[in-house]
Amino acid sequence: MPISDPDRKLLWGKAANRCAICQTPLSRPGTSHDPEAVIGVEAHIVGARPGSARHREVDADWRDGYKNRILLCPNHHVQIDRQPHEWSEARLVELKHRHEDLMRRRTAHGQRSGIVLEGPPAGTQMGWLISGKEVLDVIGGTLAFQVTHDELEDEAERVSAADLLQAANDWGDIYDDIGPAGHIDAEAQLDELVKAALESGLMFYGIRCETTVRIGEFRERWPAAYLHLRRAAPLVQQAREAA
Repeated sequence: MPISDPDRKLLWGKAANRCAICQTPLSRPGTSHDPEAVIGVEAHIVGARPGSARHREVDADWRDGYKNRILLCPNHHVQIDRQPHEWSEARLVELKHRHEDLMRRRTAHGQRSGIVLEGPPAGTQMGWLISGKEVLDVIGGTLAFQVTHDELEDEAERVSAADLLQAANDWGDIYDDIGPAGHIDAEAQLDELVKAALESGLMFYGIRCETTVRIGEFRERWPAAYLHLRRAAPLVQQAREAA
């Protein structure tokens, strides 16, 4: 039985059009020759048929509804069904809930206002971050963060920048809530995104420091993270001119 329209809207809405495991967007923009492509899979957690991954006898409405579905990219859909012991029912349910909570926090974060960071101390320089662990070491446990980027020139740069900066922002938001296992997941995802950004010609810089934060009349020193994506091409050109 196919998923109902209300359950489909819940699944896609709560997952924010992203894979619950790797957070990759599940639609691809159209081109001059082809329409936009939807690549997401509304996968069963408990398999629908005898012999399928994680199958057990359950009520048919529950089996095909929102509670037993997880939104995935094609790669992870194949992986969870071919490795059902590694991707157990309990693990997939936990991943689904964690992902939906992350997407909810992402939306809520955009609604905040009134926080002003006065900036790092004069002369402070950001370091080049080349791994997910280095990114998490900068953002983990901070109370405020600021993410910026150079002007982006093509679709590859825009997609890489959006994915990396948003992920860093989200993991920074929930760092204190996810525990050691969540930190490992965060490092792994950020590591992939840092590498993808570098392949797109973007270099990630960041620093963690104490800074003055203003919220209305309130002023206090907080640990803060500053993150910036720089386009590599101008840096290479500068190095050539200086040589």
